[in-house]
Amino acid sequence: MLGQVLREEREAAGLTQEAVARRIPVNRSLVSRWESGETAIGPEMLKRLAEIIGSERLYREAALAVSSVFVSPALDGAVDLHRANVLAVWREEMQEALEIINEVERAITRAPEGVTEQDRQRIREAVHQVIDLEAACEHLVAALARTYALDLVGLYKEHHDKLRARGYTRTRRQADQAEVA
Repeated sequence: MLGQVLREEREAAGLTQEAVARRIPVNRSLVSRWESGETAIGPEMLKRLAEIIGSERLYREAALAVSSVFVSPALDGAVDLHRANVLAVWREEMQEALEIINEVERAITRAPEGVTEQDRQRIREAVHQVIDLEAACEHLVAALARTYALDLVGLYKEHHDKLRARGYTRTRRQADQAEVA
């Protein structure tokens, strides 16, 4: 699957295997083997390929290949990905998430040992709904970036920088230094 996505996204970007291979740099035959699924693509190379090709779909598939969870797969089935439709789905998912979170808010604010099994089941349903919302958010961001030629990678890098500037996250170096201390 990943190799097929790589090929499709490379072609959609108007790049040849040779052009991608030169930018990495690797042999063109290796790009061909990645696309055919004959050779696995390592995590660092996946990141580099996604940067070169600039594809949200390839980033998403790369994240799935590396973690297998915590990211929604690219929607490529019977789904209308026009920005207006994606916005409508986002709005619906947002409303559903707000409704169920409001329903379980009292249980969420209680200590875990004070939550009934019924509460726990409703909290689980709420988490599922928030995951649906998260996927809708990811696809709305991608649709808007694609439609308006926004640099999605740049936007996420700016977001990460903002989180670090606010002290919400640390750089890998800071985290490593904290572990040593």
